[in-house]
Amino acid sequence: MAESSGPELLEKAERAIEQARYGTALIALQQARSQSDAGLTPEQLRLWQRLAGFCERTGLHTWQEKRSLPQRSPEPRALIVRAGLLLELGNDKQDLHLHGLDAGQCILELRGHTYPIECAAASDDGRWAVSGSHDKSARIWDLEQGRCQAVFGAERVPQFVAISPDGRMALCGPPLVLFDLRFGRELLRLRSGRADAVQACFSPNGKRVVAVCADGQARLWGLPTGKLLGNTELDGRLYSAGFNAGGSTLLLAGEAGLWAWQAGSPPRGPLRGPSGQRIEQLAALPDPRFMLSGGGDGLCLWDVQVGRCLRSQPGLQLRPTHGLGGQGIAAMDGRNWQLLSPVWQLEPREPAVEDPRALPLLDSFLQLLRPIGGELPADRPPNPAECKAFLTRKGRARPKATHLEQLFENLQDAGLGYLERAAVLEYLDAHALGGKAPAKDERFKTALQNASIAFKAGHYKNALRALKEARSQPGCDREARALALWEGLVQRFPHNLLRGFFPLSTLPVLGRVQSMACTPDGERMICGGSALEICVWDLASASCRAKLLGHTAAITSLVCLPDSRRAFSGDEQGGLRLWNLQAHTCLRNFKGHRGAITSVAVNATGRFGLSTSIDESARLWDLETGWCLRELEGHKGPVLAGCFDPRGRWVLTAGHDGKIRVWELASGAVRRDFPEHTKPVGCLAISPEGSHVLSGSEDASLRLWELETGRSLGGLRGHEGPVEAAFISSDGRHALTSDGVGCLVWNLSNAQCERKLPFATAGVCPREGQAFEIAEGELRRWYLDWEPVVRSSAEWDTDADVFLELFELQHTPFMHRPTPERPPTPKEIDASLTRRGPSAWEEEDLTQLLAELERAGMGWISAEAVATRMRQRSPRKSVVDRLFGFWRGKKGR
Repeated sequence: MAESSGPELLEKAERAIEQARYGTALIALQQARSQSDAGLTPEQLRLWQRLAGFCERTGLHTWQEKRSLPQRSPEPRALIVRAGLLLELGNDKQDLHLHGLDAGQCILELRGHTYPIECAAASDDGRWAVSGSHDKSARIWDLEQGRCQAVFGAERVPQFVAISPDGRMALCGPPLVLFDLRFGRELLRLRSGRADAVQACFSPNGKRVVAVCADGQARLWGLPTGKLLGNTELDGRLYSAGFNAGGSTLLLAGEAGLWAWQAGSPPRGPLRGPSGQRIEQLAALPDPRFMLSGGGDGLCLWDVQVGRCLRSQPGLQLRPTHGLGGQGIAAMDGRNWQLLSPVWQLEPREPAVEDPRALPLLDSFLQLLRPIGGELPADRPPNPAECKAFLTRKGRARPKATHLEQLFENLQDAGLGYLERAAVLEYLDAHALGGKAPAKDERFKTALQNASIAFKAGHYKNALRALKEARSQPGCDREARALALWEGLVQRFPHNLLRGFFPLSTLPVLGRVQSMACTPDGERMICGGSALEICVWDLASASCRAKLLGHTAAITSLVCLPDSRRAFSGDEQGGLRLWNLQAHTCLRNFKGHRGAITSVAVNATGRFGLSTSIDESARLWDLETGWCLRELEGHKGPVLAGCFDPRGRWVLTAGHDGKIRVWELASGAVRRDFPEHTKPVGCLAISPEGSHVLSGSEDASLRLWELETGRSLGGLRGHEGPVEAAFISSDGRHALTSDGVGCLVWNLSNAQCERKLPFATAGVCPREGQAFEIAEGELRRWYLDWEPVVRSSAEWDTDADVFLELFELQHTPFMHRPTPERPPTPKEIDASLTRRGPSAWEEEDLTQLLAELERAGMGWISAEAVATRMRQRSPRKSVVDRLFGFWRGKKGR
């Protein structure tokens, strides 16, 4: 079939967008782009921007210049208004020039100031502008009629002006004064102590004002009371403050970098650009996830959710007054205004009924449409009561059709166009902020209480429904109590999809971190690297509990034992150590390798350890005695990864030669090879029940294998660089793989990539809700927000039989146990690795079995059902009854 031409592909993309087939549209546009080495054509850019309104924005591909406007003033200051207009100071700095962005020409000159203009601002709808001048006045301009609407007399020369989101009032300072745009009369003064405000702005819902003051710190006030809500005490001087779209995050920029606050979370920062220089200006983008800054690094694009600078343009700058419109971003290259359009990296999304990022936008929309408490008199200055009524909004918001169309346009600008209109309208109707509607905190508390009661009663579907209601309240999606309960559901059931992700905390570490691991109970994390120490972190408090000293070289590999009390580590000189994580002592030192350790692993019971090394061998260790039981040799080159089969029969190793070998544990013989990788295999992951193996290679490929037969189930393509880490979820449904730059989330049932994550994962927590990223000088902890597939209680699930079989195998005794006094003979080694006889376990083992079933997504199965099944499998019925009776009594207490 002949390849489609560019116009045909564009027509196909436009039809697909109209039919909500965004994946098809994205493929067609990518094919059209690939036919030319140049940038996007105007038509391609138009369709790409339109498609961006309905897709997930995973990053920035490039900036595309749309237009260059000549500079008209020596120190240009400009901003873009939504109506497609650019406002700039005139040549003599006493005039304002209004440019039409389509024609690129000056269409209006605003004259009236008698001294140079110091600052200017424009309303979002393009109707109003305000300018502050050295004549100690602020003039209010009607841009539609091209005339001065009113004049506000300032006490001093205004250093900044800002217009409220509803276009009814403006800020001017110093001193910080709020005045109305219709008559130019003072409404309220915001007290900042002895330090004057030098820059200020409104929150998107108009209920807060943030200002940076002359002392280099920021202050926050609430409206309509004007009460000071708080002030910062940050390192370094601050230069600018602002909110992201929707107002869910407050950002402050200064000498140290960028600081970000989210409701209910501690501040994050300072975040630094590529060269770590100071940040002087901020500008919000329509998408609440992204923010612009200007400073020493030039024009920078920030991912607010991730807390990272995605792209910088050293030659471009924002100015003290700046802004964004639907047509692009205005920046100065030193000579001309550049109008830039972001070309986003896109990932298609199916139509959805909810997205937490949309909630602040919707609530701000409703807040701005609530009726005001009163109007200002036209014939006299207002008294304090009239000013307070004018600043107060109360009652139910009643949006008109034009308001709703503007809202849906704003959602598309924010990349949330895939939200179904019916669901958005339903949310607006339910949360219209009427006088009788419960407060946000009350709605959250009620829903969370209902979820907790349903969860304890075992009514998991009701608990999930109530939890979704609680987390849907603005600012409550990441509330700790809701996340803890949500995590309890995620642990009990299979995972459907990854709803989202966000940073939890940052752990400061010394030196370069090269390895990390979590305890199976999810309570602690250990990390090690060039600092020659292992840090033990408590995840609940994000604090370092201890440092384990003993290694004489950089620590390259770590793993925690199943009892969560011990850890096994390896270093660059071939040293291996076993640690007690409770007493913080070294239990044993293992010697034998002649090169750096590349990986360590332990079996399901914690009895044996496996180490791989660049000395082309893997060694099997008895962790209780310290003896090396087997030396597995055969790879041509360094052995890079290894793992145990959960059934305790095999050991898997992967090497620089691109081969994966399966060794029989009892005999030490090679059972089979997986030879299909063309480059070194650096990571292995085995499914919880031991049926499948996932391997990652330097050829940027992943392969899924059937362990019992050695049959390849196909390759997984999506990474652009060598695959460095791979993890399979405890329910066996998903995999998380990393190439050192980003992560991919895979659905193993169909081998499809479901999501791209903008961070490289070095490890995951058994609780499934956490992942860790090793960054320069710190260890970042992320929350993975999985959606559980809630099932009703059932008598049994046949998928659980394999875990009972594994449990019995793991508790079948070995024929021999070596002693520390002397090394075992070859026959004793074979017997030490061979299980025989009836299985034996204690009550704590059965508790561990139930926890394992929960992690495998079978938390709805009761302890009584497990006991019944174990009676059918084990001849020791009286022991089973006794142990499960003890467990039930223990849980009841």
